[in-house]
Amino acid sequence: MSTRLVERLEREIALAEDPLERECLKAQHAAVIARLGMLDQAKFTLSGLRTQSRRYRNPKLQAWVHFLSGTIGYFTAINSAQALEHFKAARLSAIECGDVQLQALACAWAGANEYQLRNDQDMVVSLSEAIQLADKDNHSVLGRAWLVMADAADSAGWYADSLLWYELARRHGVADGDAIMIYIGMRNRANSLAAHQVRQELFGIQAITSTQRALSEAESTYNFDQGLRNTALSSAAPLIYAEVLVVLGRWVEAAKLIGQYFDAMKAHGGASLAARQLASRAWCNLNMHQRESALADVGAAIAGLEMVDDPDDRAVVHQRVGNTLAAIGANDRAGMHFAEAAVALSAASDGRAKLATLLSPLKLSVEEMGTHGLSSD
Repeated sequence: MSTRLVERLEREIALAEDPLERECLKAQHAAVIARLGMLDQAKFTLSGLRTQSRRYRNPKLQAWVHFLSGTIGYFTAINSAQALEHFKAARLSAIECGDVQLQALACAWAGANEYQLRNDQDMVVSLSEAIQLADKDNHSVLGRAWLVMADAADSAGWYADSLLWYELARRHGVADGDAIMIYIGMRNRANSLAAHQVRQELFGIQAITSTQRALSEAESTYNFDQGLRNTALSSAAPLIYAEVLVVLGRWVEAAKLIGQYFDAMKAHGGASLAARQLASRAWCNLNMHQRESALADVGAAIAGLEMVDDPDDRAVVHQRVGNTLAAIGANDRAGMHFAEAAVALSAASDGRAKLATLLSPLKLSVEEMGTHGLSSD
């Protein structure tokens, strides 16, 4: 799929007279198509750029090679520590060559990677540097920074701020002609709304919006995803949609989506989410009177918990498993999972409070700056 951003970079590559600048533009182009799921094509470009980087020995080209390597690594495995090292190296090379905007871009992506790795203190530092350095019309930096800010705000319990910051990320994506930025903002916001519905269903925690709105956003994201055809992110939107369908009791549709996209999710770095999906499908199967299938999914979900670090996800898995076991009369086993769910829920609450404390200075800083970067949108 092409976008205005891709088309613009292709025109700039064709018009570039300076060979070094052309190579840097190729790296930018490859980083964008990597985000669109064209990882093989991006890797092919990276191989050639590494050869050129050894030839030119230029810090700017080296920065772009590191940035491209980080982007490919990030979309190969979202929680990649190796990708983070490349983003950090890109920042250092950008400082060496005095390219402030490239430095800001590397920081924004380092922040995204650090958020996924739960390196919260480092994330705050990276985002602060990115936002402070970015020009007001640097939509690629500010869009990414606001997107990570929105995700972090949601994790910290600042739901109103998260919705505002998702909207800011979307506006920068529109301004840049960046379809994947628009999509990821939609997807992450839909994921947030779906997660709130799940927490309301399982734990009685008040959701920030109605089930109907969560369903509408999940459907919109799913439809956008089908048009985007991004192979690197192909499972995300359908599984978010499935979560809302489970809450609504649309068991057949939810189980079908989980079954259809489960393997793709695991293949693209989503192994830590497998237990949550299996627990949801177990509940669906039980409600469809498929007891043996439900028990098989319960066993697989429990086994998959060793891959789950996120306390919110652990709480959901234990509660869904507990509900399923209780419904078939295995009350002792169910009680054990309900107790584990309560422990995980408490840990999640503590984690939100700690993250809010870390984010507060950055939130104050960006509020003092105003809606940074939107005057030119």
